[in-house]
Amino acid sequence: MAYPLLTSYNVTVGLEAPLCYVNSVTGGMFMPLILVGIWVIFAVGGYFMQRNMLGKGDFPQTTAVAGFVCSVFAILMRIVEYDGVHCLIDPTTLSVVLFVTGISILFFLFSRD
Repeated sequence: MAYPLLTSYNVTVGLEAPLCYVNSVTGGMFMPLILVGIWVIFAVGGYFMQRNMLGKGDFPQTTAVAGFVCSVFAILMRIVEYDGVHCLIDPTTLSVVLFVTGISILFFLFSRD
């Protein structure tokens, strides 16, 4: 299986060209994994930061915040175009991120204190 070369992308236009290249070589899995990493960093980091500062952590709250941050990043990645193609995030991934964010917000709203 032959992968496209990085030289076929115009990397002088900005950061979107190398990111599109990496995403195309990995079969479209690089950017969703980046979003999962962002979610884990914000959820787990926020939980342990609350636990260290307040003595207890609120996991539903940190998942809602992490979902919101991931949604913002996913929307920004969906807006980015390279050669007229949205190559970072596909609509299915964006809808899954927004759905998970909605579920985490409902989890936060219906959780007991």
